[in-house]
This record gives sequence, C-alpha cells and structure tokens, in this order.
Amino acid sequence: MIAQVPTADERNGDFSDLCPGGFDASGLCPQPPEVQQSHGAQVVDPATGIPFLRNQVPVGMFSAPSQFFLQYIPLPNGPGHQLTFAGPSVVQNDDQWLAKSDWIHGKHQLSGSFFWTRFNEPPDIASAKRNILAADGNGNAVTVKNLSLNHTYSLSPTLLFNTWFCWDSQTGGSLSGAPFG
Repeated sequence: MIAQVPTADERNGDFSDLCPGGFDASGLCPQPPEVQQSHGAQVVDPATGIPFLRNQVPVGMFSAPSQFFLQYIPLPNGPGHQLTFAGPSVVQNDDQWLAKSDWIHGKHQLSGSFFWTRFNEPPDIASAKRNILAADGNGNAVTVKNLSLNHTYSLSPTLLFNTWFCWDSQTGGSLSGAPFG
C-alpha cells in the first residue's frame, strides 16, 4: 500500500518543503496562487489568515489529537512524502458442521437439519500499533446457528400438505482494528 505522510521536518513544524522555489526577503512563498496549487504553497494560520514566515508553524499550535495520532504514522520511506507499507495480515478460521435427518413412513415425510458455523477473523492490531494506516477494519467473530424442520403429508397423488419451521441465531459481529484501549 502507498500513502502520503508528513516528513520528520513537518512533524516539527517546518513546512518549507511546500515552497520549492524558496522564500522572498519577507519570508513568504512568492508564487502566485495559481502556481501554488501545483508547485508550492504558503502556509497560513487558519484562525487569523496570517502567513507563517518561511512556512514554520510553532509545534505548540499542533492539536493534542494530531500529536497523538502522529505517533502511529511512520515517517516516509520513499521519495517526498511517500510511505510504502504492507497491508494487514489476514487470518481466518471457519468451523462448520451440519446434521441432517430424513424420515419417511407411508404418506408422511419428516426432514430436519441443524447448521452451526463459527467464523473468526481477528483484526491485525499489531500492525496498527506500528502504523495506524495499516489498521484492519475487517475483523469479525460470528457464530451462526440454523435449525429447520419440514413435515410433508401426501393426502393424494395431487394434494400435499407441507409445514416448515425454521430458527436462526447469530451472535458476535465486527471487531475493531484500532490499537487504542
């Protein structure tokens, strides 16, 4: 998988790499707005609209949640901001069994079955602790039970009476791959 992540300098408030042409004497990124969109940008304070000189943002302005989540995002390992990483590992276990019985006597036919399955796919929390971008949202732990009964009575070759009874149960569900708590 590939993601774009903040560099070590950006995590310390230095966003000067966003202005590759350099800064003017006043410390601002001189490119016009139409060029900034594709070739560079002047970072501004979102609260005041005032530009940060030389794109240096005081780390004290970073929110506590952003600082917390940055602990779980690795530094780039490719060119620029590129991070290449393996996705989460997938381990699945699916246990199933089925019991079925049929009984025929004269004009009566009775059939029954019971199906049970337990599916377990634990989320890869270990990967998410190293890299939140590799968090797995597909974890499941589910048990399903199904009982079905059928009675058929043949009154004549052209007239049947049929009765069905079914019961289903599911317990469990999705599991979080988030490594917090």
